[in-house]
Amino acid sequence: MSAQLFLFDLYTEPAAKVRLHRPCEKCDGRIGMVGPGKGPHAGELRCQRCLTHSRWITERERQIIKRVSSSPHAPEVILLPPRGQW
Repeated sequence: MSAQLFLFDLYTEPAAKVRLHRPCEKCDGRIGMVGPGKGPHAGELRCQRCLTHSRWITERERQIIKRVSSSPHAPEVILLPPRGQW
């Protein structure tokens, strides 16, 4: 199964990939794709394999992902620090 998700609502580049701190509950996948947020959430992470919602991301995490993914030397998969360890 594949899907074309986009990085936040107004961008057209493919979704950034983020390493999940906990494996997907459905398929044990470890890579998440960043998608648009809803309501108070800045964005969401969905499992790359099965597209199951993993978790919501904060505005600060969204800014980090955006900054790292726009770098010319950006890694293929971004690693965010665990929540509460900023």
